[in-house]
Amino acid sequence: MEQTQDNKRTFTAHSAAEAMKAKIKEVWERHHHCEKKRILRAQVTVEGLDLLAWLGAQTHNIRIYFSGRDHEDLEVAGIGAVDIIDCYDHLNYKKTFKHMKQFLSSDLPHLRYYGGFSFRQGTPDEEWRSFGTARLIIPRFELLKDPNHQCTYLVCNLIPEKDTLPTVMEELETIVFNSIPRFHSPGKPLSRTDNPNHRGWTENVQREVDYIKRDRYQTVLARKVDLMFENQIDPVALLYFLKQLPTMRYDFMFQFESCCSFIGSSPERFYKRKGRKLISAAVAGTRSRGKKEQDDHQLAEELMHSDKERREHDFVIQTMIEGLKPLCTTMEVEPKKGLLKLNEVQHLITHLNGILKDGVDDDRLIETLH
Repeated sequence: MEQTQDNKRTFTAHSAAEAMKAKIKEVWERHHHCEKKRILRAQVTVEGLDLLAWLGAQTHNIRIYFSGRDHEDLEVAGIGAVDIIDCYDHLNYKKTFKHMKQFLSSDLPHLRYYGGFSFRQGTPDEEWRSFGTARLIIPRFELLKDPNHQCTYLVCNLIPEKDTLPTVMEELETIVFNSIPRFHSPGKPLSRTDNPNHRGWTENVQREVDYIKRDRYQTVLARKVDLMFENQIDPVALLYFLKQLPTMRYDFMFQFESCCSFIGSSPERFYKRKGRKLISAAVAGTRSRGKKEQDDHQLAEELMHSDKERREHDFVIQTMIEGLKPLCTTMEVEPKKGLLKLNEVQHLITHLNGILKDGVDDDRLIETLH
């Protein structure tokens, strides 16, 4: 694996394409003859490029975005794909991660696959067909902001075994660098359809209450809402407006076809792994935020002392412990519940840390927690 970059120069948006063209040629001429299948990364430092604005100007079918919750996390916008993993039926986690490991390496700390896995196995519904049971990609081109070095990089990923230099150069020519879009709200929806409707929702609630009376368990009801707008919806614009909310979240967009995007903004992290160290958290139990500090404090106290909310939270903790304990040599659960305060709501949160047993990898963690 190889990553080459020019740390001595910072290029403007106007000169970024030419700088990247030269860097791709340099990487290709030096390494394309290697028989081992691997990722090459050509990288140049650029300035004056906002990631969402840059992504919004691109017309590629495949576009991705990710920014982390913590200040040291990367922010990445990507277009195209140099490698794609997809599944539309029963997912084999071990096989999927084995494929990823042939490219991922500590030598390339910023190289990542972007996408996700479905909680439910089997053929996806029609509206989720674009995402399958699993779909993950390594973008062809990335605009990457590294907060640790306070730099923004333009990156091109190549696989010499699959790519040709002319094709990569043609793809580079399709990137727009100097157009800054103005993001517009889609406006008010023309119609809204809830599935289930009010009657169906009431029946679902009553059915679950009857189940709970007979047994002790937690359930989470959900519904699908269809909104119809007059104008075409710009997924990057929606993400832009979500990011205006002053809350620490994981913001993401996955667009694998021009007609369909998956956008999210979540405070929760499934887990984080550093070598054998596992970091996760249970987040459950909710109250709204108060408009005044006194109201906010009162709502927080209600949440912390609510028997119903604490029992709900304990169900989540117990489920996580039962799943993760067999995979760990040691596990520590935070003794006291804390508060995770977001812009609109606040949650109970309990942190869990563990040391994984030898041989336990991400495929087993995800399959267990799913």
